[in-house]
Amino acid sequence: MQETHKCALCERQIEPYQETYNHLEIDETRSADICQECIRKVVKLHQKNTAALFPTKTAKRFLKE
Repeated sequence: MQETHKCALCERQIEPYQETYNHLEIDETRSADICQECIRKVVKLHQKNTAALFPTKTAKRFLKE
């Protein structure tokens, strides 16, 4: 029987689950499983934060979108 994994952020079931991609190790005692959609949202958020802190031409174009 296959173990089911739920996203720690949106609580939806992760299909297909890949431990190397979906399992986030925070520290020695904490970890979380995150779905692909939530990973994309977090990456996009960090891109916007980085673009605001370091306004290069590429970052400025990214902020316009």
